[in-house]
Amino acid sequence: MTLAEQVPQLILEGRREAGLTQAMLAELVGVTQSTVSRWERAKEVPSLHQADLVLESLGIVVQLDRRRPSQPEDDGIDRAQIQDKLRLTPEARLDAIKTFSRFVSEARRVP
Repeated sequence: MTLAEQVPQLILEGRREAGLTQAMLAELVGVTQSTVSRWERAKEVPSLHQADLVLESLGIVVQLDRRRPSQPEDDGIDRAQIQDKLRLTPEARLDAIKTFSRFVSEARRVP
């Protein structure tokens, strides 16, 4: 589940646990009650600043773990080789293709 999908539930549950009405939370954050309602119903997404204010007002601490999703250990793709090829100039890439084509042609001739 993405953070954007979790925010409405965090706001709703946090507000209820804190014993606040939507109007009370709205006043704390500096928005209208209808804005808080739209956030809780996932009709609108608060900005990062607004979400930070809301969560802080509710006493909720969110810890984000910033990392890339793990790659399968061996999916058969040599990403380093792809990156190396993408760094080549168009002329160098064409030369590499010609060299590979010659290699394939010669491999087919070998009995």
